[in-house]
Amino acid sequence: MRGSTLRAMRFPTVLFAAAIVVIAGCASEPHLMPTPAVFKDERLDFAPALPVELRSTRLPVFYATTRAPVPAGEPGHYANSPGDGLTLGVADVRLGEPGWTWSDLAASDRTNTVEEARPGAVERIGEFGKIGAAGTPGDVERRFVAAIDAQLAKARNRELVLYVHGYRVTFDEVAVLMGSFAHYLGHGAMVTFQWPTGQYFWNYLTDCPRAERYIPDIERLIALLAQSSAEKITVIAYSCGSPLLGAGLARLRARHPGSTCRRASTWRSSSSCTRRATTGRSASRA
Repeated sequence: MRGSTLRAMRFPTVLFAAAIVVIAGCASEPHLMPTPAVFKDERLDFAPALPVELRSTRLPVFYATTRAPVPAGEPGHYANSPGDGLTLGVADVRLGEPGWTWSDLAASDRTNTVEEARPGAVERIGEFGKIGAAGTPGDVERRFVAAIDAQLAKARNRELVLYVHGYRVTFDEVAVLMGSFAHYLGHGAMVTFQWPTGQYFWNYLTDCPRAERYIPDIERLIALLAQSSAEKITVIAYSCGSPLLGAGLARLRARHPGSTCRRASTWRSSSSCTRRATTGRSASRA
C-alpha cells in the first residue's frame, strides 16, 4: 500500500518536471520590441524625418553568423548548432502582420503594449558567402560592406548598429527584434552577430563558455564594419553576449595600442581610430 502511495505521488512530480523541461526549451516566436515611450507621444511626429522610400514594413538586417544552416525542409534559416566558419548575409525582415502597410505599423506604435507583442518574420535571407582567412578583405567582405553602404545612402541616419545577442534565442528572433530597433532608429544600417545557442535555460552554463571561441570573429567583424561609410558605429550586447563583445573590442585595442580613442572603438586597416562606439545592454531577452 505504501509503495503504491509513493508511486502515485511520484507520477505527477515527474509530469511536472517534464512540463518544466518542455516549457524551458520553447523558443519565443519572432516579435517586435515594445514601442519606446517617446514614440507613443501624439504631440511628436517622427514620420517627416524618414524618407518616403523607407516607409515600409520591410527592411534589411545584415548579419554575420557562426550558426549552421537549418536542414532542408525545416522551418527557420539558421539552426542552434555551430556551422562551418563565419557567414555574411542580409535578412529581409517584415515588421507586423503580413498585410500591414507602413501606416498600420506606425499606428500600432501608438497603441502597442508590452503584454501584446507584435509579430514579425524573416521572409528570406541572402548570403554573400563565408568570410575568408584573416587579412585583406575578399569579394564576400567587399559586397557585404557595399550593401551596408547602399542602405546608409538611403537614410538620413547614417549610423551603423552592431548587436551581439545573449543565449537561448533563434536567428529569426534576433533578426526581427533588431529590425524593429532599426525602425525606431530611422532605418540606418543594423548588423547582428549571431552565434549558436540552445533553447534551454541550462544552456547558459554550456553555451556561453563555448561562445568564447567566436571572439576573434567578432573582432574581425568590427574591423570590417569600420570600412563602411557609417558616420558612427554603436555596439550593443545583451546577457553573455556582453563579455564576448567586450573581449572582441579589447583584442582590437591590444592590436592597435597607438590608438588615441578613449572609449571602445573600431579601427580601419591603417590602424587609425575612425569612429567611436558605445556599449550597452538591450531591453530584450534576445
